[in-house]
Amino acid sequence: MICPACGEDYEADQVARCPWCGGPGGVAETDAEEEGLGALVRLLEVRDDAELAAATAALERAEIPFFVQAGDPLRALDLSALLRGESVDDERREILVPESLLAGAASALGLRREEG
Repeated sequence: MICPACGEDYEADQVARCPWCGGPGGVAETDAEEEGLGALVRLLEVRDDAELAAATAALERAEIPFFVQAGDPLRALDLSALLRGESVDDERREILVPESLLAGAASALGLRREEG
């Protein structure tokens, strides 16, 4: 299974929850491939519904599959910073996505990633 919270692969017949992050039951790897789910993103700390809607729309336009943990808000400005390659320094915030998808998202959103 692939955990929707952290993206780690684990044996579903061994545990019902992700052993890496304790996240909810995952998505079978074959299902994920069939649905084109290349990555799942967990975004935390949105200040309001407008920011959540804006960030969600941006991810959808960039065709990036994502997962927002129920009850956890996300901050669109932090997503924008991450897509530009800037560091996000908050130990409570987790944003998980493969580098290749970040590059594609940054390009689709017209953002320039900083090298380094």
